[in-house]
Amino acid sequence: MNSVFKRSITTTLAATGLLVGLSTGTASADDNPPGIKCDYSITTKKMQCDGSSDQVRAPGDVVAAALFSAYNYEGYAVRIWVDQNCKTGATYWFRPDRRWYKNVRSLQAWNQCGVFLVDENGQREGPYTENRPTVGRFGTQTVKIDLE
Repeated sequence: MNSVFKRSITTTLAATGLLVGLSTGTASADDNPPGIKCDYSITTKKMQCDGSSDQVRAPGDVVAAALFSAYNYEGYAVRIWVDQNCKTGATYWFRPDRRWYKNVRSLQAWNQCGVFLVDENGQREGPYTENRPTVGRFGTQTVKIDLE
């Protein structure tokens, strides 16, 4: 095997390991779990990865949901922040970027929010109102998240 090809395979495998091999563990609203973790505020429309949630959320924002790209709350993680408890009648939506686009494998619901997974045809699955270590096949079709 020539060294250029071997180096390319090694680099690809190393990058793949970095992208999918880091675990976030289980998240709580107050923790910053290790690994690749992002925070997105629907209020401010800002996203920050591997930083403090203070950089994206508005005062008074609460966590509505956490999405994970792997089963059992592992892989890429994003916490979605909203300006109020979902039971106030507010409806929010989040369109995942490439890390979670058709790649939601587990999720956590927070602050009385119902999490709906939405596919390209507008079909919804949910509401998920509790932690789900696996969301099944529909997670591989999810292009949008509704929070109610």
